[in-house]
Amino acid sequence: MSLLWITNGVTLDGEAAPFLIQDGVFTRHEGTAPAGADVLDAAGGLVLPPFVEPHIHLDTALLQEEEENKSGTLQEGISIWSRLQQELTEEDVTARAETVIRELMANGVLAARAMVDISDPKQTALPALLALKERVAPSFQLQLTGFPQQGLSSSERKRQLEAAAAAGVDALSAVPHLEASVQAGRDSLAFCFDTAEVYGTDVHIFCDETDDPSSRFIETAAGETIRRGMQGRVTLSHCNAMEHYDDAVMASLLPQLKEAAIRLVVCPLINTAVIGRTPGSPAGRGIMPVRKLLQAGIPTACAHDDLKSPFYPLGSASMLQAAHMLAHAAQLTSAEEMRQLIRMISTEGAQIMGQNGTLEPCAPGDCIILPVSGAADALRLQPKPRWVVRGGSVLVETIPEETSFSKEGVGV
Repeated sequence: MSLLWITNGVTLDGEAAPFLIQDGVFTRHEGTAPAGADVLDAAGGLVLPPFVEPHIHLDTALLQEEEENKSGTLQEGISIWSRLQQELTEEDVTARAETVIRELMANGVLAARAMVDISDPKQTALPALLALKERVAPSFQLQLTGFPQQGLSSSERKRQLEAAAAAGVDALSAVPHLEASVQAGRDSLAFCFDTAEVYGTDVHIFCDETDDPSSRFIETAAGETIRRGMQGRVTLSHCNAMEHYDDAVMASLLPQLKEAAIRLVVCPLINTAVIGRTPGSPAGRGIMPVRKLLQAGIPTACAHDDLKSPFYPLGSASMLQAAHMLAHAAQLTSAEEMRQLIRMISTEGAQIMGQNGTLEPCAPGDCIILPVSGAADALRLQPKPRWVVRGGSVLVETIPEETSFSKEGVGV
C-alpha cells in the first residue's frame, strides 16, 4: 500500500486542509499522517489539481527561429508554417514535442490536447505524435486533434481528416472562417461532425478567429451539436469575432451554447498578439468576451497555445502566464475572478479532456503544490510548482530560488 500525506496545504478557497493519497487516489483521513506515509510539507502553499493545457501546437513549437514572422499576423504565420512543414521529420517533431512536454510538466501540467496539422501530404507529424502519446501515457495524458490548417474544401483534405480519425486521434477539427465562403465554412463543419460521428471522436473547432463580426460559425457549430445530440463532446477555441457581436446576437447565442453544452477555450497569449492587426478592423481586446460567458455559465477554459512558433514568438509553457494575460485582457481582477482564472487552467480544461480535475475523495491522486498561498500571488509571481504529484508519487520537484543581498549593496 502506498501512502502520501500532504500537510500544511491551502485550497484555492483558502481553507487549510491535509490530503491523503492512498494507492493512487485521494482518500478521506482526519488527524495526523498515517503510519508509513511519505510526507510533503506544503508550508502554507496552494494544493491544486494539476494544470491542463486544452489547446497547444506541438508540431509547430520551437520553430520560431527558423523563419521570422515579421508582420506578426496569423496569415504570415500560416504561410511560413506551410513552407516549414515540408521539411519536417518524425525525429524532429518528436524531439521538439518532448521538450515542450517536459516544460509543461515542470510548470504543473499533466494533460494537454495538441492540435496536429494534417494538411501535410507526407503526414509527418501525426504518426510521430501518436507514438509519443503512447510513450508518455504513464506520466502525461496527451490527446491529439486532427486539425486541417488548409481547410476541408477538397476531397484530398477530407480524406486526410478521415485518415486522422482512423489513425486514432481523440478529436477532429475544422477551420470554417478560413474557407472560401460562408457556405464552404458551414460545409466544412458538417463534414467534421459527420466524420466525428462515424469514428466516435470529440469535435474541437478553430472557430471565428477573426476580427470580422459577421463571422458567426459558432452558431452553426452549436446547431450541429444540438441536432446530432453531441452535447459534451464539442469544444470551440478562439471565437474572437464574438467580442464584436451586438447584444441581440449574444442574447440569442448564449442559450444555444448552454443547450449544446459546448465548452470554449480562450487563447489570450497569441490572440492578443495577432488579432486586431488587419487595417480597419474593429478595435478590441483580441479575445472572446470571457466575462459575459462566465456570467452566463458557459464553461470556458484558458490555453497557452503556441510556443515559439511561426505564429507566436514567445511563451513559456506556463499556464499561469496565460492566465495572467487573461486577467488583464478580460479585466478579471477581483479575488473570486482570480480564483476562477486558476480553475480555467485546471478544472475547466480537465473537463474538456474527460478528466476528474478535482481533489475529492476517490479522484486520481494527481496534484500540484505551489509555493504561494493564494490565486493572486500565483498569477502575479507565476511560480513553478514545488512538487508535481502523479498517482501519489512525486513526478517533478523544483527547488525554489533564493535571492540574497550584500549588506553594502542594498541601502534599504
